[in-house]
Amino acid sequence: MLNAVTQWLQKLLGRAPEAATEEWNFVLRGDRKEIGAINEALERAAAAGGVPENAFRQMQIALDELLTNAVSYGKVTADEPAKVDIFVGSRSLRAVIRYPDVPFNPFTDAAQPDTGLSIQDRDIGGLGVHLVKEMMDSYAHDYQAGHNILMVEKKF
Repeated sequence: MLNAVTQWLQKLLGRAPEAATEEWNFVLRGDRKEIGAINEALERAAAAGGVPENAFRQMQIALDELLTNAVSYGKVTADEPAKVDIFVGSRSLRAVIRYPDVPFNPFTDAAQPDTGLSIQDRDIGGLGVHLVKEMMDSYAHDYQAGHNILMVEKKF
């Protein structure tokens, strides 16, 4: 499986991804509380000195946003869970999220917020994905076999 993920990432990134020194795999069965386990794993990696605090905090925010959207709006259930693979390298932190749903690329299909407006005048929605795009060094979407696949990467 790792070889297929590496090839997929190379296609999306246009370059070979950094080799992972650690890989963590999570399954979300549709409960937003499960996202906490991922945040805790990222904190442990940072505490062990493998990931700078700024990078892991930004990844936590990105994953919280993308996974909350997948669980809230996707077709994630106990029978068809979302899967999250996190790859820790010596210079980057990368996550691949796979969840069942109709094709939806949050990076291009989500409404773009008007960040020039005040909070009171701004429409609800879209700001979280906007923040993900601003904080991550690269992001990508693919759709395969009834699943949206998202990749986000933070370099350090």
